[in-house]
Amino acid sequence: MMRSILQVPAEVLSELHATCKLTPYELKLIGELCEILEPFEEATDKCQGDQVVTASYVTACVQGLSHAIAHIRETYKSKFVVTKQSSLGKCLAKFEDMECFQMAATLDPRFKLNS
Repeated sequence: MMRSILQVPAEVLSELHATCKLTPYELKLIGELCEILEPFEEATDKCQGDQVVTASYVTACVQGLSHAIAHIRETYKSKFVVTKQSSLGKCLAKFEDMECFQMAATLDPRFKLNS
């Protein structure tokens, strides 16, 4: 939804008869928020599905999110990013160590093991 707001040209946004108009600062903030949350959207899309096996993606997504948020933290030095990184470590790291997700990733032919 936030990305769709950014796709509306500024002239159109300024002509809307809304009670609350977005300032250029707020539009910039929305853009940055979309960038920060993009890896989380991608991981969510990968790990939820009803036609494919998704358990094998869990450990890869957790590792990918950890790497992505560390890279994002270099760009955005905000408290929000620091909090996301901290909560990621607390909430999702436990799934990386769960044997069922490790086994699912090992047995999934989409993930080739180096021998």
